[in-house]
Formats: sequence, C-alpha cells, structure tokens
Amino acid sequence: MHKFNSTKYSGEWTTFASDLVLKIETGEITTKELCLYCKDLSAAQALAGRYPDAISGFLDGSPETVEFPDGSGAVRFFVKDGTQIPDVLSNLGQGDYGGVPLTISGGICPGLPAEYWQTVHQMLGVDQVICLGSIFGW
Repeated sequence: MHKFNSTKYSGEWTTFASDLVLKIETGEITTKELCLYCKDLSAAQALAGRYPDAISGFLDGSPETVEFPDGSGAVRFFVKDGTQIPDVLSNLGQGDYGGVPLTISGGICPGLPAEYWQTVHQMLGVDQVICLGSIFGW
C-alpha cells in the first residue's frame, strides 16, 4: 500500500473541477496532474493506495483523494512533468486494486501538453473531451 493524503470538499465534483480550472487559469496553482473522478470514494482510495510501483517515478509527491458529500471521490496524481500523464494513466490499468470496482466517470489533466491530448483521448475511449487552455478534461 502507498501512502496518500485525503481532503474533503463541501461541493460536488463539477464544482471542484471548475474551482481547480479557475485556480490553474489564474496561476494560483501550477500543478501538473491526473485527476480522476470516481462514483465511489473507495475506488479513488484504491487507486491512490494501490497504484502500480512503476508510477512512483513519475510522481511529484503523494497522491491525494478528495471526498465529496455524495460518497463519490477523486484521486489526484501530481506528476513531475505533464508529458508523463499518459504513462501514469497506462500504468494505472495494470494495478491490483483489491477487487474494488473502479468506475471512473470523469477527470481533468492540468498540465497535459496539447500534443498529448489525442493520445490520452484514445486511451480513455470517451466520446467527448474538453480542452480549455492548458487543461484537458472529460
């Protein structure tokens, strides 16, 4: 098990994601990260605590889970370089999460360079993505 930080957020995922985008666009925070929204907090905690060891070299500190009042959660993987986000995403698929069902319903990737957007879009297999400034989301 890996150590991770935990926080609570008083609103829902969409508000959290909007707040994060605003803080990034205004320069209040400058993280490069893979932030995944899960319909169940236990899925976010499993991702944060049981990710494959191969991801450790890409991380800039410990992951963080965010708990929402409706029981859902998010996990934030802070990376050293935005170009590493596809590697982290790919390696997450190789993890053993202790039988916890992982339902990822959305996410944002602040700091993902534009030349990687198509790669991540294909990896995710989602129909729609949102690209705003330096932020990629779905």
